[in-house]
Amino acid sequence: MRLKHYSGGLSAHQLYLRIKKGVMTRLAPGIHVWGKPSPVEAAHVLSAQGFLLTGRTLAQLMMEEEVTLPIEVSIPHRQRRSDTPWVRFHRTRIFRPATWGEFNIELPVIAATRLATAAALRFLNHVYAGRKGQAEADKHAKEKLSARAKRLLNQAAIGADSPPERDLVAALRQAGLRLKCNSKIGDYHWDIELLDYGIAIEVDGFRYHRDSEETQANFRRDRWKANDATLRGYTVLRYAAGCIYQQLGQVVDQILAAVRPDPKPGRWSFGVWKWHPYFQGLGPGFL
Repeated sequence: MRLKHYSGGLSAHQLYLRIKKGVMTRLAPGIHVWGKPSPVEAAHVLSAQGFLLTGRTLAQLMMEEEVTLPIEVSIPHRQRRSDTPWVRFHRTRIFRPATWGEFNIELPVIAATRLATAAALRFLNHVYAGRKGQAEADKHAKEKLSARAKRLLNQAAIGADSPPERDLVAALRQAGLRLKCNSKIGDYHWDIELLDYGIAIEVDGFRYHRDSEETQANFRRDRWKANDATLRGYTVLRYAAGCIYQQLGQVVDQILAAVRPDPKPGRWSFGVWKWHPYFQGLGPGFL
């Protein structure tokens, strides 16, 4: 990086003149750099000074989005720093340093509390996605957390791999069901397990089962996977990702019927060709 932190050697007046001429930039009190940094470069400098990247800045970096000013950093509550157009300081009593690549960061579950709820959940879903996500979230949950951080963890789709899985998780939680994403049953991982009912749910995209040697292997493995869960006493339910996008209400209704049998089942109890939009000629978008 072309910019370096400058910490001394010039009087306040000399610094002022260099800042005015654009030779130097004042990021924050006592923190000056040569030239004018990009937001990412400013984040590098602030991180190198021991500040923890947090909030919107950390979310933008980890989700590979454009980083915008001001850079948000976390500092211990006993410290006092004045915000500038370049940096916003968050004082916290729960100061939990971590690293991500070459950056010093605040634990993501704590950093998320600097965001609005929707943005915080989107960030946590990204950070704690996949099979390792649950273990990582569990490890971070052992730290001292605020009440809001705990609520966000409980609301997030920890371990979910894809947007349709997360949409289904949110809908099932809204229906009052306890669940676990990327749950291991036997030797296999399932997208969602309903913890109180012995129900294993899988959400498949069309590409997952397209004709190729790899997807043929997936197809064969999934037959054995479903049989294995069935023989362990699980009810197995499978849905195409398109059904989550276009028929979420019917999907949830059918899952609830497996949980709490209804004497008046929904239209899903009839042949799918009789009611599903895909079979009504509305195209593959409704898979």
